[in-house]
Amino acid sequence: MEPPDSTTTTEPGATTEQPDASTTGNTTAEALQCLDIVNPGDPCGECACMECHDEMQACQEDPGCRAIRDCGKETGCSGIACLGPCGDVIQRNGGPFGPSGMLAQNIGTCVDAGCQVPCGAVQQCLAAVHPGDPCGECACTKCLDEMQACQKDAGCKAIRDCAAEAGCGGIDCLGPCGDVIQMNGGPFGPSGMLAQEIGTCVDMQCQGQC
Repeated sequence: MEPPDSTTTTEPGATTEQPDASTTGNTTAEALQCLDIVNPGDPCGECACMECHDEMQACQEDPGCRAIRDCGKETGCSGIACLGPCGDVIQRNGGPFGPSGMLAQNIGTCVDAGCQVPCGAVQQCLAAVHPGDPCGECACTKCLDEMQACQKDAGCKAIRDCAAEAGCGGIDCLGPCGDVIQMNGGPFGPSGMLAQEIGTCVDMQCQGQC
């Protein structure tokens, strides 16, 4: 018996092509290349590479779109919210409705449709940090699990809020935020440990920003 061909006959005069393995391989390779250019551990960027790799690749091949995307990542903005912090970059590259701007918008449209859960979580986290805080923005993209766990714990949130107001981090907060820490179980209580887990992750992943 002959092995099945890649083309099967469904009825006289009609054929159906089977999926080409090389095409699947190319798609996977493109996704891996995309993952190399997003922030490591960024669930939104990783989802965009897998679900919107055509749009991401088209942007990567366009210098103007790349510049707009880079600005969006640096400022933590997306969509029309980028018209403020990235307005100059957008205008230098043809404006929001120029070719580069539309390529960037295509990514946003695809991400809104295919990556609502991971990208929505990142945006919610970014909304909770101080605007323009590069350390907080990095923590939201690279330490999202730890940030979400803290956000669900009232004691951890209180400790984090005090640290943000005092501008301290780690053991340096035992002075200015000592009372808040003690009121919420101490440094080794559940809330304190959740806050410390953020610090550990940030120390490893966000050294340049924090």
